[in-house]
Amino acid sequence: MLNFIYILVTLVTWYYAGLYYSPVLMAVAVSEVLFYVVMLFQVIYLRGKMEAVFRDHAVVCRIFSDERVRVRVSSKAGIPVPRYALNMRFSFMKGANESKTYVGGLEDNEEREVSLSVTPVHLGVMTVALKPVKVYDYLSLFSMRHGRKTDMRIYVLPARRIPEHSMISWHEDPVNQSESHPDRGEEPPEITDIREYREDDPVRRIDWKLRVGSDDLYVREYEKPSYRSMAFYADRRGAFPDIRWRDAYYDLIYTMITGLVDEYDYVKLSFTGASEEIKAFSPDDCDSFMLALYSADADDDAESREAVGVPPEGCAVFGRDLKLMIDGNLIRVYSKEDMK
Repeated sequence: MLNFIYILVTLVTWYYAGLYYSPVLMAVAVSEVLFYVVMLFQVIYLRGKMEAVFRDHAVVCRIFSDERVRVRVSSKAGIPVPRYALNMRFSFMKGANESKTYVGGLEDNEEREVSLSVTPVHLGVMTVALKPVKVYDYLSLFSMRHGRKTDMRIYVLPARRIPEHSMISWHEDPVNQSESHPDRGEEPPEITDIREYREDDPVRRIDWKLRVGSDDLYVREYEKPSYRSMAFYADRRGAFPDIRWRDAYYDLIYTMITGLVDEYDYVKLSFTGASEEIKAFSPDDCDSFMLALYSADADDDAESREAVGVPPEGCAVFGRDLKLMIDGNLIRVYSKEDMK
């Protein structure tokens, strides 16, 4: 629009300069043309000296929390940049997009960090696309983009909350017994007996204090505790009808596994196409599982998503149809409203 107005004013000046043979108006008209050409070359020069990149490749936040998307903007022009514009598009799934624009300026050879606030309202991976930076000349007659489109990810985790019902009620006997703790095989603290050393005894159990004044070796025996565990399997097969359905799927999974971690010593977590299972001892481990699940869904590897996995016996299986199964038995059918 400014470009059109500028050209119109220049043409009018030329017209009256020729109509009245005015040297002053002719000089003004020539100056306007020169300014126009200078502004064009200026924006071409500035465009090649500007750069805008994301500070982070990925960030993690909770749903409905205020997150900052940070972009580093720099100029090597040697002259001030009067105006530039950053345009970002935030997207989850088709039909769930939002755009934001930041406008600012830079001093000569300055680097600045720009941040835009975003509040995620859906779970999963939010993709943030940064268009090439748009640069303007001093009169804002011209604008040109420079660089290439870049992306970053925001991993949006569900809010932590206490489940309304006990997870143990899913199954009459869901507890798997294990003689050793899976976390680095730590020794039980209580000593139950001391006996003579045998060849197959581990050296770490030798009681060296009893060796003093004796040629015989003695080992400590510990009580073998029983640790309770549960297995959970997220079935990724099938498609989500809409984004609210996907929110319910993620939210219900997170509520279930954090509830299981609260009631069991540890939970073995896996999903369709996963290379290995995750042993969860705390809600932080549940966060790690959700991030792995998000990444698998975001990459949309159809082959791994449709892979036929074999969940462990006694494992709780939760599918995208929001059905909870254990050993082929239907335990409960959830709905999108259950995530509230």
